[in-house]
Amino acid sequence: STRVRSSAASDVYKRQNLLKEVLDFIRSHYAEEITLKELADIACMSPTYFCRYFHQEMGKTPFAFLNEYRIKKAAILLDDSSLSVSDIAINCGFDNISYFIRKFKEYQGITPKKYRSRKMPE
Repeated sequence: STRVRSSAASDVYKRQNLLKEVLDFIRSHYAEEITLKELADIACMSPTYFCRYFHQEMGKTPFAFLNEYRIKKAAILLDDSSLSVSDIAINCGFDNISYFIRKFKEYQGITPKKYRSRKMPE
């Protein structure tokens, strides 16, 4: 029975390692289009199982995680660059500007324009 247990433990370790690879992939490819199949393939899981596993481990869906990560990157660009909001959206992997603005507001509580102007002197 010890063998079964260590095999289960190594499965958990293997899955966590694959999840880390998925997260690394998201962090280095967030600016590109990422499909669920791509992420599931990295994790060696079916898309359905991967979604369930990811949500269970991370507390959110793969795309909620991806969008949140993209918005964090966008917020940094809004603070540290003079790129337009639409350029920032594109640089962060959003091909639809109104979707980007909606998601930004959902995660940050304000629009990208307001977010940027909050630091400007009055």
